[in-house]
Amino acid sequence: MICPETLFDVDTYRCQSKHFNLIAFQVEVGLLLRVLKGAAATNSDKGASTTVVQDVPISKPYTASEVQSLVAAKDVGAFCPAYVDLVPALGAAQAIVDRLKSVDDTAMLAISRGGDAHVLVQTASVALGAQLRDLPLPCPCPSAPPGCLPLLCVRSKSVGDQLQGALDAGKAVSVHIQLKQLSRVLHTTLLTEPAQVLCGTAKGPRILILLVAQMGQCARLTTYFPPDIYCSCTARSSPHTNL
Repeated sequence: MICPETLFDVDTYRCQSKHFNLIAFQVEVGLLLRVLKGAAATNSDKGASTTVVQDVPISKPYTASEVQSLVAAKDVGAFCPAYVDLVPALGAAQAIVDRLKSVDDTAMLAISRGGDAHVLVQTASVALGAQLRDLPLPCPCPSAPPGCLPLLCVRSKSVGDQLQGALDAGKAVSVHIQLKQLSRVLHTTLLTEPAQVLCGTAKGPRILILLVAQMGQCARLTTYFPPDIYCSCTARSSPHTNL
C-alpha cells in the first residue's frame, strides 16, 4: 500500500465523492471490533500518545444509487407508522418479556398510535399478555398518512378490545417476534442508559428499536423477520390475561 503523502501534497489531497460527498462501504464488524479493542488495550498499556496503525479490509465503494438507499434508510419515519418511548416502563417491559419467555418462544408485539404497547403470548392452552399504556409518543413520523392523529383509546373497553379496535382501524400494527431477541435488545439499555428507547412496528413485518442518547445521538437496532416465518397478525386477538 502506498501512503497518499507519497503521491500527493497533503495540503491539497482530498478524498471525496461526487454524490454529495458521501462514501459508503461494508466492513466486517467482528474484525473492526477486534482492531478497536486492540488499539484501546495498546493505549492503556503504553499511554494515550501511542499511534497504532492496522489495516481493515473494506468492500468496494457503493454506487450512487446504493448510497442514496442508505441515506433514505436513515429516515425512521419511512419504517413505522408510530413509535412509543419505552423508557418510562422499561423495567416493566423487561420483566414482562422475561416472564413470557417461560411460556413460549414467540409473542405478538403491537404498537398503537394511542401510545400503547401490547405483548401477547398465545398457545393452545393459554393466552397471556400485558399492555403498557400511555407511553410517550415522539413527533409524528413524516411518512404518516394525512389525518394520522394520535388514537384516543377507550379505556372502558377490555384490553383485548382496545387492541383489536386499533388493529381494525389501522391505528396499530402487530408482528410476531422471538422473545429472546426482544429481551436481548431491552437488556442492552441497562448498559447504555439511553434517554429514549423508541419502539415501532410495521407491516413486512418489521420491528425497529432506536436507542437515543442524551445529546441527540442515535444508535439504531433493527430486527427484520422473514414474511414466510413471521407475519402480521390478522386473526382477532384473544383477551389478555394480564401479568
